Amino acid sequence: MSLYQGMPQMDEMIGSNPSKWVMRFVLDKLKLTYKDLDMERIEKTIHAYFQNQFHVMISDTNAQQLVVRLRLSDGSIDDIDDSEEYTTCMMLKETMDKIANEMILKGFPEITKVSFSKYNENDYDPVTGAAVPKKDYN
Repeated sequence: MSLYQGMPQMDEMIGSNPSKWVMRFVLDKLKLTYKDLDMERIEKTIHAYFQNQFHVMISDTNAQQLVVRLRLSDGSIDDIDDSEEYTTCMMLKETMDKIANEMILKGFPEITKVSFSKYNENDYDPVTGAAVPKKDYN
């Protein structure tokens, strides 16, 4: 319990003017394991993509439920101008869309599509001279 109580809470990390909005993403542990991702990589990618626009709090990789929480930082709140009808809620919806559709967690951004095709290679039997399908594994 002392380790848990020693961890900073999200409100303590943010500062004097925290946003009241928190985005919460619950991730599937099996899918993350299958895709060879971990919570630290997700946190670093969010920081790099949004350039410290959000405070990110992640659950432990071994937790029962993997949760990522995002809260606007102090400077981001000041940048939002209500006179332009651009509310915090709209910004958070756009951010969710960017995270779901644009942010690349793993791989190369230049590769947009990959297709596989079966390549059949033949060996030639030296005795008969006939084409024999090549065995990939002995």
